[in-house]
Amino acid sequence: MKFFLKQVHLFTLFSLILFSVITAGFLHSNELTFRDIPAPYLSNHAHYNEKLRFLRNTNIKPEILVAGSSMGVSNFHSEALTNGFETSAHLNISSQALTLEFIYPLAKVMIQNHQPEMLILSTNLYEFSNRHLITKNNLIEDYLSGKGADFLYHLRTFNLSYYINNFYINRDRRKNISSGFDNHGTINRGYGGLDDESDEEQVSIRSVRNYEYLYKLAEFCKQHEVKLVVIQSPFRDGVYTTIAEEESHYLYDHIKKIETIADTHEIIFINTLDHKWDDELFSTSTHFNVYGAEKFTKYIIDNIYNLM
Repeated sequence: MKFFLKQVHLFTLFSLILFSVITAGFLHSNELTFRDIPAPYLSNHAHYNEKLRFLRNTNIKPEILVAGSSMGVSNFHSEALTNGFETSAHLNISSQALTLEFIYPLAKVMIQNHQPEMLILSTNLYEFSNRHLITKNNLIEDYLSGKGADFLYHLRTFNLSYYINNFYINRDRRKNISSGFDNHGTINRGYGGLDDESDEEQVSIRSVRNYEYLYKLAEFCKQHEVKLVVIQSPFRDGVYTTIAEEESHYLYDHIKKIETIADTHEIIFINTLDHKWDDELFSTSTHFNVYGAEKFTKYIIDNIYNLM
């Protein structure tokens, strides 16, 4: 038995040395540094992996969490949150590609680790749809809890094509202030107006169906005495006013379902579709630019205070 364990230890040591040599050689030959190494392969979406690394390494002990998909990442303004809530203890845990199916387990871990007072959940149609995202939830929970060194997660999840494809993307992202997370985990989308090429197509209202994860999140927040705020995020006015009558019916039903859940689970629900949002505040159909994000954040905070 001792001989077997010794062999295992030697194999592990050899693997670590080989991994380090190969990595160092790749970095040197391609003029990269260890800072350009992608986050561990904890999901099949690089942006989510980067957010997980950010959350693991942040020093913020959040009283307020903001969760959602890419709209959650870019539609909130960190300075406006700090001023509005009179605290810098807020953390944006949103990421591209996250629907409620994946927001729910992430929010659970963050609530268990930090016991915040409030969770602000930014939703539109996308968050309730299906998304083929592969995640290693057990490893993510350990990773966010600070268990083990980073390199161990790289070894356990090693995927060569993932590293090759994301080395250069990460290097450019970290050098570009407009595409990197600020201290609170937010990425605002510049100061310009709409970019027609980036005005992405919306998720069909008819594909929205995953309400059970909102139920689960509401129950979990209630158990941990976390105030849950759910936001129906807006479309830019040029999109919202052109939604076909039949689609409007589906959108109305969607809002009513969220209102019903909110009424029975002590949720603060803010429907921002009741407010007009000019196109000049957006960079895409649903993502604000910096000016829009600041105005939207102040609007949300005012409504939270009015409804509490």
